[in-house]
Amino acid sequence: MTRGGGAVAHVFISYSKKHRELTERVTALLAAQSLVGPDGTAEPITVWRDKSLRSGDVFHREITQEIDKAGAVVVIWSEGAVASDWVYAEAQRGAARRKLVPLRDPTLARDRIPLPFTVFHIDEATNDAAMIASVKKSGLAARRAKMSADFRATRRLVDRAHVRQHENHRRVRRSDDDGRTAARRYCRRRGPHRAMETVGDRTKWG
Repeated sequence: MTRGGGAVAHVFISYSKKHRELTERVTALLAAQSLVGPDGTAEPITVWRDKSLRSGDVFHREITQEIDKAGAVVVIWSEGAVASDWVYAEAQRGAARRKLVPLRDPTLARDRIPLPFTVFHIDEATNDAAMIASVKKSGLAARRAKMSADFRATRRLVDRAHVRQHENHRRVRRSDDDGRTAARRYCRRRGPHRAMETVGDRTKWG
């Protein structure tokens, strides 16, 4: 999918750069999955994470944009992540938009995860099947539903346009039929030897 001139990722990943290896594993696993679109075709799941941003201003703007456009926000809680204000803020934004999928580094005790995120169901980042299922059930399902709704809305607009076009054709035919009927009646009133000729845009009876 595209947003303007750039691609829109299905999944946003929030993580600590201190645990890059685990993040790369999660990224590769999700990128190997597919999402079924409203037309029944499968498309590869795309993943976005902040591995190339530099400027603080651009960082903030693009992070916010990617979270809002993504179908799911995956937060990988690790020792580095629980101490990161950025990870906390990204988790808050994902939760507020009802598309947060929290994962936990198996070496991190659950009670180390900051409140209020301990109230969420949290899979271990090494539990592949559970992680994939949670991602697909989260914002991806909502995105698929939205795509389907958009698809149906487009179909309704097209159908309404076809109906209006058909009604216009009927009105034109009805107008033509009425004109021919009026002409025949006029001929009958004026007599069988009266002829009709067209001069410019006007009709002249001889």
